[in-house]
Amino acid sequence: MAVAAGGDLAIRIARFRVSDEGESAVYYVYILRSIPRGTLYVGTTRDVEKRLRQHNAGAGKSTAPYRPFELVHTEAYETLSDARKREWHLKCTPAGGKEKSVLAAAKPSALDRGA
Repeated sequence: MAVAAGGDLAIRIARFRVSDEGESAVYYVYILRSIPRGTLYVGTTRDVEKRLRQHNAGAGKSTAPYRPFELVHTEAYETLSDARKREWHLKCTPAGGKEKSVLAAAKPSALDRGA
């Protein structure tokens, strides 16, 4: 079950499973926006803040040329499989591409906010 949240990382999780170690096993699908270009990037991670820092440090070959990024949308999932299915939908289907644009448009870009 996914629970969407804005870019403020105040992610509410409706349900999640507990791993053998007793930790919450939560996976996130996130949408980043390149501040200079406005292009969108979708990914999956367990730690959204850390992953955003990695993208902005140039750790990913596919995103390094488009830095810096801002977080515009997150969704929480119980399983990695569910998160990857959602990531694939947003990246690879026409309907997902439209939905990705709508989700990202819900948060004005840093340029629009005068940052």
